[in-house]
Amino acid sequence: MSNTQTNPMTTTQPTPPNDKRHDPLQSAPVRPPRRNYNALIAFCVQYKLIKWVGTHRPDGRRRCTVFVSKKKKGTPRLTAKATRDTREEALEAACWKMLKHIQTIDVAAFVARKH
Repeated sequence: MSNTQTNPMTTTQPTPPNDKRHDPLQSAPVRPPRRNYNALIAFCVQYKLIKWVGTHRPDGRRRCTVFVSKKKKGTPRLTAKATRDTREEALEAACWKMLKHIQTIDVAAFVARKH
């Protein structure tokens, strides 16, 4: 047998190219840590408040609104809004605004208010 011919009995299957779609470690996008979101959740747990998020897409961008209240349907409630290119960025920005706003108010008085 010449060097240019291959023996069909000894050939192996070629290895497929590295397909990243099927590799679970490489296919999942890396998320940035949600520092502001986690801090807001900790605040709500500490004061027994409810936090909920509303999102929509004006002009192809993501709009995120974060609400904090004692009840889902009630006043007073705190609101922070942000518009970014992705939902994650909008959520982090809205949570950052909410935490900044919380630092300027008297939290004990807000929690003690009646709805």
